[in-house]
Amino acid sequence: MVVRHSLALEVFDVRESVLARGFLAKNYSIALHDHDFYEINIVMSGSGTHLIEGNSFAAARGDVFVIPPGIVHGYNSASEDFNVYHLICKVGFFHRFEGELESFRGFRLLFEVEPYLRRQNKKAALSLTLYELSLISGQLELYEAMRGDTSECGDAVRALHALTLIGYLSGLMADGARAAALKEDGDKRGIMRAMEYVGSNLSGKLTVDILASVALMSRATFIRKFSAVCNTSPHEYVIRERVKEARRLLSLGRGRAESAQAAGFFDVSHMERTLRKYPIREQGRI
Repeated sequence: MVVRHSLALEVFDVRESVLARGFLAKNYSIALHDHDFYEINIVMSGSGTHLIEGNSFAAARGDVFVIPPGIVHGYNSASEDFNVYHLICKVGFFHRFEGELESFRGFRLLFEVEPYLRRQNKKAALSLTLYELSLISGQLELYEAMRGDTSECGDAVRALHALTLIGYLSGLMADGARAAALKEDGDKRGIMRAMEYVGSNLSGKLTVDILASVALMSRATFIRKFSAVCNTSPHEYVIRERVKEARRLLSLGRGRAESAQAAGFFDVSHMERTLRKYPIREQGRI
């Protein structure tokens, strides 16, 4: 399988002030590829197929897909009106607006839990109604019209647009009505709680017993159901999340000792040994 690697330097302006951009891809189809930036795809019209992580998902109007760095994906469609809006953000965008993003209700659900729900349910975890799609269409058109503005003011507006759109989508992801199907499944809801707990408590103690308690399940039941939903064990999930957090902190220039402690490793040597076991290509977290 030939996979094309897209780099931020190829699709973004080289100016450091450019953190996000958006564009509408019409009659969209693209071969398998990955990239070193984050991408949010919103299907604006038509229908097609989204190939991602070796799986095939139907992609219809309103469907939202979050694609982290290093994830192989592609699209194909026989529909002439398969139009997909792309919001793409450098990793630096998430560093710049870390506080704001973390304050968004549902942000972790959208960027951390959504891929697991998508894989489990075999469909996009978030799909916008026609009304919700219409609410963002005007903003997307404005953003599209600004593509030629290369001023720092234009860069700032684009970054704020990205922040606004992510905030809106995060809220929808967390909305009780939006999660009605999940709420019918108490076990899956408990697993989501456990996943969010991991993201918020990486520096602390994260045993299987603690996570099972958060999920309101017995230890054995939690391990079995978590593995079914996430396709990995709770222990492995925690390790990978700690690796991602350590890499994020190190990329911000934080000291190794500080990064190790904040990510929940025993010490620097423990962190470094673990990082070597998990290549950067496997990472896909903010």
